[in-house]
Amino acid sequence: MSGLAQSFSGAVPENYDRYIFATFLRPFAEEMAARLRNTASKNILETAAGTGSGSLILQKSLESGTFYTVSDISSDMLTMAKEKLGNTAGVYFDLADACDLPYDSNHFDSVVSMFGLMYYDDKPTALREAHRVLKPRGKLLFCVWDRLDKNILSYHFYHKAARYFDGELPQFHKLPHNCASLDFLKTELESAGFENINITVVKKPTEECSPQKAAISFITGTPLFYELQERGIDHDQVISEMAAELTDIFGENLKGIPRQALFVEASKG
Repeated sequence: MSGLAQSFSGAVPENYDRYIFATFLRPFAEEMAARLRNTASKNILETAAGTGSGSLILQKSLESGTFYTVSDISSDMLTMAKEKLGNTAGVYFDLADACDLPYDSNHFDSVVSMFGLMYYDDKPTALREAHRVLKPRGKLLFCVWDRLDKNILSYHFYHKAARYFDGELPQFHKLPHNCASLDFLKTELESAGFENINITVVKKPTEECSPQKAAISFITGTPLFYELQERGIDHDQVISEMAAELTDIFGENLKGIPRQALFVEASKG
C-alpha cells in the first residue's frame, strides 16, 4: 500500500479536505457517527482515517471516556488529522497499514472506516486484520461507494475526463467503486470470520456546489491530480473544461445531486 500512501500525499490531502470532504462526504460521516454511537463502544479504532475531518465528527458523537485511535497509511493525511484532534482527550494516532495492523488481538470494541476498503490492495487481509483486533462480539462498521452509475456526478465526470487518457477512463476511477458488489462484500466478510452482516444503501445529497468547485474537487483532491501531471496536462485547463462539461449536464448548481454508498455492519463471533 505504499503507492497508495504516495498518491494521497503532497497537495492532495489539503485539497481532499477542503473540497472532497466538505462537499461530498460530510453527510456520510454524520450517518456513520450515529451508527457508531449506537454500538456503545469504549475502545475504537478508525482505519484509513484520512485528514481527520470524518474522525472529528465520529469522535464528537461518542461518550466521554471513550478511547479513539485514528490511523492512516499516509503520514501527510495523519498530520492533518492530528491538527484537528491532537489536543482531544482519549484520542491517539498511529501511522498504520490496515492490512498489517500493529495492535494485539482482541483489543478493540469497534473498528470503523469511511471509504477506505476500496483502496486496499489486499481487501481479504484487511478484513481479517479488523476481525483479529476486535474483541469477541466486537463490531466492524464501514462504508464504500456504490456503483459508479449510481453516483451520476462521478459517472459523468470520469467519462468526460476520458478525453485526457486516450479515450480510457482514468486509473483512479477504478478504485472508489470497486467494492460495490453486495455478494463480494458478504463473501469476503464471512471468509474473514464475521457474522450478523448487514448491508444497507445510503443516499445523501451533494452540498452547495458549483461545477467549477466539483471539477477542482475531483482533479486536485484525488490521485487523478498525479495522473494528469504524469501526462504533462495542465490542471487549470482540465478544471475549466470539465467545469463547462458539468455545467452543460447539470446546470450552474450541483446541490442536491445524490451520492450513493453502501454501509456495512458486522460482528465478531
